Amino acid sequence: MVQVDWHRVAALDDLEEGDIKTVLAGRNVLVLTLHEGRYGALDNRCPHENAPLGEGYIDRGWLICPLHQYE
Repeated sequence: MVQVDWHRVAALDDLEEGDIKTVLAGRNVLVLTLHEGRYGALDNRCPHENAPLGEGYIDRGWLICPLHQYE
């Protein structure tokens, strides 16, 4: 059985258009984004090289890895 927990990590007003914000949700570090009015939440680690995505940037709606530009 999978346990699901909810954690309040930010208010909608905490993000401005184009923001990338790193937050803690329990023991997990997440990246919150706001691009063209759409919110996103991802694990802070790039699945390819484990780089911190919170240090990346958004290009054409994609969160780009700061280490090697993985999309």
